[in-house]
Amino acid sequence: MLEKTDFVFEQVASALGIMPNFSIVITPVIICVEGSNDVHFLIHISKVLHKKEQSFPDINSDPRITVLPLGGSSLAEWVKHRYLKNLGAIEIHIYDRDYEPPAEPEYLFSANSVNQKQDGSVAFITSKM
Repeated sequence: MLEKTDFVFEQVASALGIMPNFSIVITPVIICVEGSNDVHFLIHISKVLHKKEQSFPDINSDPRITVLPLGGSSLAEWVKHRYLKNLGAIEIHIYDRDYEPPAEPEYLFSANSVNQKQDGSVAFITSKM
């Protein structure tokens, strides 16, 4: 009987051709919202969903995810100047639809700019139900 040591596990992994891949990099995700109420909502709802379904991330405790309030009035500047580009993160932007149709959403241009990026980032504009 072999003793459970790192050496034994390394030998078994090597014999089976199973080696850890340290080149796997997990891309961080930044969820960009307008304000602190949006942050609190996302943290709360993710906690509720995580309790129901463990595969859903708990935003408050998952180190891969950051929720960042961009501020309604400065949100367009964040997108225009791409302040987050050097972080190598995927950005998920969620903007409120402040005006009812047929008026265009206030941040439509910013959302379209994010959606045109070729790095996996995406933007959504909410609607009232």
